Order: sequence, then C-alpha cells, then structure tokens
Amino acid sequence: MRDEHGLSHKELIAATDMSQAYYFNRMAGHKAFGLTDIERLAGAFETHWFALFRLAADLAEQADHALGSEGSELSNRINDLITAGLREDGSSFAWESFADAASEAGLRVGPEELADLLARPGSIQSDRRILEVMTAYWEIPPPYLSDLENLEAVEMTSAIMDFRRAMKDTGARPMASRVLGEISPTALRAVARTIRSAHSGTGEH
Repeated sequence: MRDEHGLSHKELIAATDMSQAYYFNRMAGHKAFGLTDIERLAGAFETHWFALFRLAADLAEQADHALGSEGSELSNRINDLITAGLREDGSSFAWESFADAASEAGLRVGPEELADLLARPGSIQSDRRILEVMTAYWEIPPPYLSDLENLEAVEMTSAIMDFRRAMKDTGARPMASRVLGEISPTALRAVARTIRSAHSGTGEH
C-alpha cells in the first residue's frame, strides 16, 4: 500500500508523526502497531482503518502460502535474535552497529532495508551474504540461519545465548564462549548454571 501511494518510509513516518525507531521496530515485527497508529496510517493512505486490518489479514494469509514453513521459521529466528539475542560483548541488537557490519561485507542494509527484508524472508534466503552478516554479527553458528534443519546449530546457538545471558545477568565481564575451547551445548549450559549459582551464593553472604 505504501508503494501504491508513492510514499517512502521517510514520508510515511512524517505523515503519521512517528519516530523512526518506533516505526521501524513495528515494521520489523518487534512490536505491534496500536489502534492510534493504525488510524494514523489509514489517514496517510486516505482509507478507513478497518481496510488496513482486512489488508493485513489477506497479506498474512498470502505470506503463509508463499513462504511455507521454511520461510516462516527463518523469519522467526531472525526476529528472535533481533528482539532477544545478545552479542558476544553482551550488547543487544542496534540498527547502527548492524548497518556497519553489513557495510563491511559490501551490503547496504539499514533500518529501512532490514524492515523490508523481514517482511519478505524469501529475499533473505536468496542472498546468502545477508545470512552470513547476521550470523557473524551475533557470532553464532552459520547453519542456524542457512541450514534450518541443522539441530546441532540450534542447540549450540541456544546454549551460547544462555551463556551470554548468564554473564550479563550476573554482571560478569563478557567472555567469548570459544575461549572455553571445544565445548558441547550441554556443557556450555552447565557453565551458565555454575555462573548463576556462584553469583547467587555470593549474594547470600
């Protein structure tokens, strides 16, 4: 609908009086648009807000058929990383740092481009460079995004995130899990539990 009305993301943001961060967080699926937002969007598109709900429902149904389970799974994993993933230094996702990482790989993927990509996971699958940038950005096993049937990558990524959360939650200085050498997901989770237990024990004295 935005393209049909000849509006850029920047123009739509101005027309709806939203901040850039607020708009793109919702376009990327991090949070939902509120009713007031929908009414503002409807005003920008010169239509009734109910028409936007109908359009969203139709597009969601079409996307489910077009993407299939693999496209949906990839989109879910990327959204999980963006909303809850921690980088090796304990930091969360940030538009600026991700754009810099993409730029170093010769790709231009800023907030606007990323919002479009997340709305069309198939376009991400067609360009493996984007997946490589994402896994390098979060420093997780590449197959987590490039090979969705690789259960080992899923387990290791989950364990890595658990380890990083333990470090962050306890106030420990960030440490790369690879410093521990070759380690299994089960062992890495055990390290995370030990860190939490040690922190709780210290706090009791």
